[in-house]
Amino acid sequence: MNNLEFYIQYVIIIKERRIRYVKTQLYQGFRGGASNLSSLSGVSADSFANIYSKKPYISCSKKGFYQAGFTLAEVLITLGIIGVVAALTLPALIQKNQDKELVSRTKAVYSNIQNAVLKSQSDYGVIGDNSLLFNPNNTSIQTADAFSKYFNGARVCKAKSDKGCSIYYYAVKYGSLRLSSDNSGATDSMGNWPKIVLNNGAIIAISQYNNPDCYAEQTATVTDEYGRPLKNPDGTNQTYIWHNKRCAIIRFDVNGTKMPNQFGRDVYSVSVMRDGKLSPDSSGPAYGASSLLNILAGNEKLEYTNYSSSQKYDF
Repeated sequence: MNNLEFYIQYVIIIKERRIRYVKTQLYQGFRGGASNLSSLSGVSADSFANIYSKKPYISCSKKGFYQAGFTLAEVLITLGIIGVVAALTLPALIQKNQDKELVSRTKAVYSNIQNAVLKSQSDYGVIGDNSLLFNPNNTSIQTADAFSKYFNGARVCKAKSDKGCSIYYYAVKYGSLRLSSDNSGATDSMGNWPKIVLNNGAIIAISQYNNPDCYAEQTATVTDEYGRPLKNPDGTNQTYIWHNKRCAIIRFDVNGTKMPNQFGRDVYSVSVMRDGKLSPDSSGPAYGASSLLNILAGNEKLEYTNYSSSQKYDF
């Protein structure tokens, strides 16, 4: 028992017993030893024996006792400091525990998705080829319908307008700060992709590419670290050619509509490659790739930036 604990125990005794009775009993307790104090307060005899041997707070005489420890002001200051420290540390501890739970959920949902992909390859008789289930000739809805059959009790929302489906179309923050045209924090809605709602609450969104043989050369806009397009001297957007080898994109939210709804924490994006593999989105932390790669490697570190989607930033 430390000094503060002893003081609190003493205050409890004062509140529960008449002060004069406590004075007498404490005096007799110190004369009679730790066992008397133990029976009075409920604190173990060993604790009182340890305290009495050091005489940290109480001095006794036949007329009563006096306190030589904390004053009321000191106690209030101490409690104030404890409150400030708690206010500073508790949010971080809560977030750390929340992230730990999200890591566990991510492992489970990713494993379910991976097993479903492997099972589909076996069913189609094409081990190492995703192009039959994620068929370039299909729409995203057709692929979502076919993929949903590998999840027991899953429900498909083909569009936001479907009955009971609007709640599954919501804004998701990027894993790193991205800015809208007005320099406020940007979000991603996962588009109007069809959603597969699993019986554990997780949500899977499917975007099917329609490129023959899951390949195409495509033009994309060059952006800065905040997702803003870089301009040429004439004011047009800078572009580059990239080789799209994806059959489809799968995005999944491991705890469904619950917060935090941010890539790299509870939302992730993976590319479905024709060679049978799932590849975390290559855009780094923006779509959760850094966190997912960490989780799959076993170090479980989540990499993301806390930002407000309503706040405007000046860069």
